[in-house]
Amino acid sequence: MPGDYKEALAGFLKNFYALFIPFMLTSPVMEKRNPNIIVEESDLITNFLQIINGRLLFGWNIWKISISKFPILDGRTLIVYYKSTGNPMDKKNVLNRIIDAQVVAVIRGPSEELSIKMVEALIKGGITAIEIAYSTPNAAKVVKALDTKYGDKITLGMGTLIEPAQAIEAKEAGARFLVSPVCDPVLGKAMIDTGLVVMIGALTPTEVLQAFKLGSDVVKIFPGSLLGPAYVKALKGPFPQIPIMPTGGVSAANVADWFAAGVVAVGAGSELCPPQLAREGKFDEITTRGREFIEAARKGKPRLNK
Repeated sequence: MPGDYKEALAGFLKNFYALFIPFMLTSPVMEKRNPNIIVEESDLITNFLQIINGRLLFGWNIWKISISKFPILDGRTLIVYYKSTGNPMDKKNVLNRIIDAQVVAVIRGPSEELSIKMVEALIKGGITAIEIAYSTPNAAKVVKALDTKYGDKITLGMGTLIEPAQAIEAKEAGARFLVSPVCDPVLGKAMIDTGLVVMIGALTPTEVLQAFKLGSDVVKIFPGSLLGPAYVKALKGPFPQIPIMPTGGVSAANVADWFAAGVVAVGAGSELCPPQLAREGKFDEITTRGREFIEAARKGKPRLNK
């Protein structure tokens, strides 16, 4: 690079930093230690050229830049590259986390305490997407307890919503996604208005399309046991654009068949975590079932472009 051009570029960058660094340094993000942050000392010009040559385009973003010394006198500085992963619990990320998890455990626990223990056992088995059904005693309290304990280590939702008011309660409790077994326009709107990931229940082709048009992010096919994977495969003919998740009738023996039919995730209840096992204190067996479900699900492939 010619010397005059390099000097002019350095002057431009110094003026740019002089204008924007005071604002950047006030960001609370820069006050937090984060494994996705790299701080390195190197030549100002070299760093800038690396940026415009695409160094940061593959996984690293120019999200925040911090300068260690100001004003810049010697052309050397500390530049912070921040790998922005976004809020892990915003709507898009939650949906992607559900798809990545493949199996959503539907918890209908016999009590508040046993429900929490069921979830703990499932997590040990590799299950990370948890749906607490409203038929669980003190369901909202269970969600609050789980959210406090695990935070974004799991993807937590509430299911079996049948009343609009439950949508607000579920969100306030810490749910990141909402599931209903029915396609009711009033209930569906209440769920969608929360801004969370929504799965509205349907069975017939008419209900599937209605749920999708209401704004359901994923359409829940319920009860899946009634018609099986072949039915989903038939639905994907006229509705290839509609993400589908079946609940009911999903087992470790057939979960791969559901994914082969085109679902993006499956909901598993009694086949995965029977309440009776919790009553008997057989949490190790619940852990084993979780591990078996995950292994079986990996044989199929979710079909949704993230």
